[in-house]
Amino acid sequence: MNPHHDTEPRLDWLPAEPQGHAVVPAGVHGWDAVRIPRFWANRVLDALGDGAGAVIHDGHCMYLLVAHGTADDLRVPAAHDIAVLGTSTYVAIPGIGRHAGTPGIDRLRWRTPPTPDGDYLTNAGLLQAAIDNALGPRRAAS
Repeated sequence: MNPHHDTEPRLDWLPAEPQGHAVVPAGVHGWDAVRIPRFWANRVLDALGDGAGAVIHDGHCMYLLVAHGTADDLRVPAAHDIAVLGTSTYVAIPGIGRHAGTPGIDRLRWRTPPTPDGDYLTNAGLLQAAIDNALGPRRAAS
């Protein structure tokens, strides 16, 4: 890889220690995170199917990585506690070895780890459709 050519995905934001973790600023490495409570996240992931990229699970919420800025217009009712974490927020990132089934790992882990080929971002448009599907029809504003 040419170090001056930026078309290949970089995973330099992952913690160096496979079983470790790091707190990383969102919006700096080309991605933002969308935080979804576990109850809704399972439904959203079912609706996304193979369209989901990397997914972090912290025991309470799941975080889907999307290209920076693409989820800024995500439309969700505030009552569902779904939030876009972009510039000026931080995300806890598990080491690449922290995943379901890893002994002693019950909290921060990868549900779906990122892959070096760059296929770790969820398309924000597909995510919006999956959220709409998972939350059900919204009532029109009066």
